[in-house]
Amino acid sequence: ATGEFGDSFLSEHHLNFRPRIQEGQWLREFGVNSMMDVTDGLLQDSLKIAKASGVSLVMDEHAVPLRKNATMSQAMVDGEDYELIFSLSEKDVTHLISNWPYETPLTKIGHFVKSSGAVKALNSDDENLVEKFGKGYDHFEQ
Repeated sequence: ATGEFGDSFLSEHHLNFRPRIQEGQWLREFGVNSMMDVTDGLLQDSLKIAKASGVSLVMDEHAVPLRKNATMSQAMVDGEDYELIFSLSEKDVTHLISNWPYETPLTKIGHFVKSSGAVKALNSDDENLVEKFGKGYDHFEQ
């Protein structure tokens, strides 16, 4: 993931952000497998990638970079962060980090695992993150 998460509204980050266009173009050229910007919350948007790929997500909560004064709950479900999340093969992580040309921080916040049934988002303690933090806002939910 690029940048930091949470507290977007109170900090007014959602009004004063720099789109990660150059970083996204560079990541595309690098060959990431999937990528999207976080607008609906880190947890919900990460699950969109997992569901599209038919895998589950294991997120390291302690690795998620928080914006100043943000809580983990805000980072997971509030949204409007406009940071990039992406996936790539484990063998490419070190190469990506060592060649990253931008000041924008990069953080490995988790990994995907094969799913046997429903796609889930878990932490390293096997806690279901949707049950722990909630789902977040869904524009299409009735």
